[in-house]
Amino acid sequence: MHAIKNLSKVPKSVVLNADLMIKQLDKSHEAALFSLIDQNRSYLKKWLPWWVGACTRQSDALHFITSAKDTLEKGTKLIFGIFYKGEMSGIINFNKIDASNDQLAIGYWIGERFQGLGLVIAACSKLIEIGFQTLDLKVIAIRCAVENIRSQKIPTRLGFKKPDMVLKKENVHGTHMDIVVYTIQKDQWLNQKVKA
Repeated sequence: MHAIKNLSKVPKSVVLNADLMIKQLDKSHEAALFSLIDQNRSYLKKWLPWWVGACTRQSDALHFITSAKDTLEKGTKLIFGIFYKGEMSGIINFNKIDASNDQLAIGYWIGERFQGLGLVIAACSKLIEIGFQTLDLKVIAIRCAVENIRSQKIPTRLGFKKPDMVLKKENVHGTHMDIVVYTIQKDQWLNQKVKA
């Protein structure tokens, strides 16, 4: 996997509307991140069991944030908190970065009580814009568990193409899941913007 050199050009925080913003994580978010994970353990366990297992103490949240800074410096991952009315409500990131092919994947999760507010759609839309305009990528993907229908609605609503192929029993951080990978190409995204 090759690094993306332009990640330093991505703003540290972006206001999406009066109630919503995304911010790159820093040490000041340690308690909020741990609290969000802790409040959503049973909810997160089904789709993101590694989050639940890897973050059992507040210091684990700090370790995650420190690791996020390291991956940003290496150009291999960029992680934002999603903040709704000033409260951390989820995580969204650029991951699986492949600069040699000008592509990456967007990953996300949201606290259960924040579902249905359009937060992930708005945050994904901004990351797609950053990916294509700031980072000059050619392809962006969103990977979802086949059984996670709610998560699959995000790329569908954003105009991503659903593939015919499913990755069978992919090892996702030690858990085996069938994964569907949605993609959107830069020219496809630009055409959608013109039509809107």
